[in-house]
Order: sequence, then C-alpha cells, then structure tokens
Amino acid sequence: MKEYQPWDDSWRKELTFVPWPPPDYEHKEGLPPLPLYPVFTSAIEQKLEGDEMWQTIGGSILFLLGHEPDHPLAAAYIHWLRLFNPQLPLQLMADGTAYAANYNFPNAIWMLQAALLLDPGLVEANFNLGLAFSQLGDALKKDKYQDEAISSFRQAYQYLKNAVELDPQLSMAYYTLGVICSRLGLVEESKAYLEKSIELELAGKAPQATDEPLGRLPMPPMSLRSHDKRNKM
Repeated sequence: MKEYQPWDDSWRKELTFVPWPPPDYEHKEGLPPLPLYPVFTSAIEQKLEGDEMWQTIGGSILFLLGHEPDHPLAAAYIHWLRLFNPQLPLQLMADGTAYAANYNFPNAIWMLQAALLLDPGLVEANFNLGLAFSQLGDALKKDKYQDEAISSFRQAYQYLKNAVELDPQLSMAYYTLGVICSRLGLVEESKAYLEKSIELELAGKAPQATDEPLGRLPMPPMSLRSHDKRNKM
C-alpha cells in the first residue's frame, strides 16, 4: 500500500501524453528523445510552440514526477530534466518551501519530492519536506484521520533521517525526529534523538539562525477537513 499523499487522482486530468516532441526538437541539442512527453492539456489547447512548449514540457514532467515519483519512466524523465535545466532542484526547493510556509501542503510536497528526485543530496529539501509531512500529520491527526496521519509521520521520519545523515550537525532535525518518533510510539528512539539535539546545542555545533534550512515552518493553525479519506494515491 502506498503512503498517503495530500491529493486524489484528479491531478492526472491536467496532463496528456504525446509520442512526439515539438517541431523544433532538433534545435535542442543534448536532450535525449523520450518514449512519451507529458504535456499540460492547457498548453496543447493554446497551441504553444518553440521554447514556450519546451518550458511547458519541463514543467509537465516535474508535475508528473512530484505526484508520482515511482512512475515507470521516472529514470528517463529525471535524466532529461537534469540536462534540460540543472538549476531545477534549487528552484523547486525554494518554491516548495514557500508553499509549505503558507500551509499549502499539496503543492509543497509535490515540489519538494520532485526536487529530491533530481538531487537527493539537498539537505534543506529533505529537512523541509520532513517538516511539511510532520505538520500535515499533526493536522490530519487533529481531524481524526489517524491512518493518514501515521503515514505522514512515517514519511516525515524518513526525510528527516535523510537530513541528519547528510548533515550530522543539524540539531533541529534531531529534535523534530524525536517528536516524530514520539508520535509513532518509538519511545527509546525518540529519547535518543532528543538527547542528540541537546548535545549538539550544548556543544555549540547547531546551525545559527542564518544557516537554518529555508523556511523554518511554524505549526499550522489550520484544519484539513477539506481533505477527505479518498485523497490517497
């Protein structure tokens, strides 16, 4: 069973797939051909061409991967995107973090997931995605969607673990892991992470405020009652 994601399948209606590239494909040197090109349906209706269509294809692939990271063509799409624009992971991380700071978890999560598919080593993206899933889990738990909340906490745990593996001095991530483990009933593990966070703080090794990952997020004063239990992948 797949983990919970804060959307239903309606996002698929925004995309269509075409087996051919735009007419000026030959001018895009270095980009390998793809078996299928996802394109926003609206772009086809607008009859976009040239660079506008290429930008749309890039955005369409990101949109697809962010919502369906295990898509059968994910490896080919990831390779294509890395060649198309090497700056995409940083752009997605910044945009996803901004959405998370405004409690827009669906957009935040798909963008940060896409960023990490392109560059799994982004500490800030792992940390902020972990925070987003943590806060999503708290909101779901408050609204009594227990299964969805637990799934969100499990995903938060994994991304925060990635963050501390990439940056062992990130005390905030250890602290948040301690909280998440408590939510998951992992008492001893929670204690160990909280102790590690305190140890780093006392040793003066924790990041300063200016070094914190993008968008340290406050707890959301929001409800997810609009997200019903059908919002699963």
